[in-house]
Amino acid sequence: MTRTTLLRRQVLLAGLTMSVLLPIGQTSAQQPTAAPQNDKAPFGLTWGMSADDVTYLENGGAYDSGYNNCNAKDIRDDGISCGNVKLPDAPDDTNEIDLFLGFRDKLFGVYAAGMTGETDSVMTRYRELSSLLSDLYGPGRETVAAGRWFGREPADTTLRDTLFSTDIVQITLSMKEGELESGRDAAYWTLTYWHLAGLAEYKADELNHKKNAL
Repeated sequence: MTRTTLLRRQVLLAGLTMSVLLPIGQTSAQQPTAAPQNDKAPFGLTWGMSADDVTYLENGGAYDSGYNNCNAKDIRDDGISCGNVKLPDAPDDTNEIDLFLGFRDKLFGVYAAGMTGETDSVMTRYRELSSLLSDLYGPGRETVAAGRWFGREPADTTLRDTLFSTDIVQITLSMKEGELESGRDAAYWTLTYWHLAGLAEYKADELNHKKNAL
């Protein structure tokens, strides 16, 4: 796990404390079952799916082909997390996808980051994604704030967030822009999805995990 990935993962998991299906132990002989529309997650994923089913998608319809970025055995203090997952339905300009499956091996969170590029081109992409998400989830609410997202902290470093909410999911589309170490202005977009029922379940499990550790 790279330093950048670790930092992003820490920021996302810290945000869990601020934020308003298949069983464990599935065998390779089992096939993913069709889910209701309410269980549809981004990039071809399904809310509540297991690490094994993520591997099935990564490998184009096979559980055991030697490629596995999502391991149910990799359970940390904050549950199962899968970094740098490769998904066939992810946007072409996606640089990284991380998944959160909690303590029950059930997908409830998805994070994606776009490739770094010129600020104007990333802004165009950000607006395009915002429009597409509005069509799917209704109008979003945008906020703009100062922040530290690159190697330096110029006065114009900003974070744009557009929040989309339904009874099922909460999605945050972000655009981070600022100055790279080289001095060049640049930006990248991010998308964070939380399945609200799964998130509530995770918070309860996390509290129990902390209590049991005492």
